[in-house]
Amino acid sequence: MENMADSQDNAWRTHSFRQNVRAKIEEAIRQSGNPTTKSVGEMENHVFQKAKTREEYLGYVARLIIHVREMNIRKTSTTHPGTSSTRRKQLRKTDSATGEVKDFKDGLQALQEMTMLLQEFPTLLGAARRCRSVKTRNEKVSIVIDALLNG
Repeated sequence: MENMADSQDNAWRTHSFRQNVRAKIEEAIRQSGNPTTKSVGEMENHVFQKAKTREEYLGYVARLIIHVREMNIRKTSTTHPGTSSTRRKQLRKTDSATGEVKDFKDGLQALQEMTMLLQEFPTLLGAARRCRSVKTRNEKVSIVIDALLNG
């Protein structure tokens, strides 16, 4: 029984598991439309070398995919000057705002950012709901990665 648990714990180190992860990273990059300076293999290998456990590995992969998606958001917002990024900068420039007005603006900014995230990643809300029903962290990470890639 212990050997079976050990083999499942190390399944993330197998070539086939890692190839599957590389394919997901490559799909995220392709969907973002942004070329990267490093190859998918280099990025995945860096994450693999850094991770000590499967959970850590999947967490790093999720962060990498989110980073790729965020680069696409930043690229979009810099090419369209009327985006929420510009609005947030304008809100921050208000130096004479009183404490209440500043709190209101901070709340408004948070709502705008949340709206932007929900528009960019509409499947994350559903993924968050599905995460409530699963028990393990691995299942939750898998649900979030799938939502990011298929959203």
